Amino acid sequence: HGITVEFIVGQWQKLIYPNLRSSKKSNRSPLIGWQNLWVNLVGHKRADELTLFDVNEVTEKWKLEGLKGSTINTRMVALSRVFTWAMKTQRYALEWRHPFKGATWYETQKKIIYLDPEEVEKLIPFLRESETKDLHDAVVMGIFTGCRSGELFSLTWKDVDSKEGIVRLMERKGGDNHAVNLGSQALQILRDRSKIRVLGNDLVFINPRTQKAYGDLNESLKNALKKAGINKPGFSWHCLRHTCASQLASLGFSLMEIANHLGHRSLKSVECYAHLAKDHNKITADALDK
Repeated sequence: HGITVEFIVGQWQKLIYPNLRSSKKSNRSPLIGWQNLWVNLVGHKRADELTLFDVNEVTEKWKLEGLKGSTINTRMVALSRVFTWAMKTQRYALEWRHPFKGATWYETQKKIIYLDPEEVEKLIPFLRESETKDLHDAVVMGIFTGCRSGELFSLTWKDVDSKEGIVRLMERKGGDNHAVNLGSQALQILRDRSKIRVLGNDLVFINPRTQKAYGDLNESLKNALKKAGINKPGFSWHCLRHTCASQLASLGFSLMEIANHLGHRSLKSVECYAHLAKDHNKITADALDK
């Protein structure tokens, strides 16, 4: 009773913040800043009396100030996670109503970062020169197949059918399986790698330091981009998937075909590439005229 928003934020920062996973440490400093911003605005209120109305009142004010939807959503998550933690782990909060349940979340425009064909060609030599010997093959496979990093680095030789020219992705984000057809370049990479397989290890890509699957090769990829003089702020391994889809769109493939190649169940996930297919839409319209 009488526990304030400021108190539970302080408890979260003391007990949870120091133990955040390394993958989230890059967001640690702004996270504290966003939480403290909430404390300045509503920290004096009793935590069990903070309402949905209070939350929407703050976020609507931010919207009127011109903040982007993505910025507002990120600020909301910063405090929402504190309440979620408290209500799951603290006896005093077991009967609270979550103030962010039913809150207004703002639409955001998904930012698509990808390499165009010229940039890919420019990057290739620096991938080959990388100290990470698997970087070239992994990046090229990522671009041609559109695999997520987890799918690619968990790929085993039993999932590769070189005769049919396909790979079967078993460790997918959605929990389903998906077969990807391979072009000649991707197929040749796998054939070459099959000649130097490690006895007793079925992985296609093996981290030489651990003899296990790579976590990711983001840093090696970023170093290669830097050496190639390609400036892409925010570029990550997942952007190779965007590169694959963007190139397919630019080559005139439909959103349905792109979704099928990437293993998406609906077109909604590939609508962000629609603007790249606009020239193809004109071609199809001209064909009807004829």
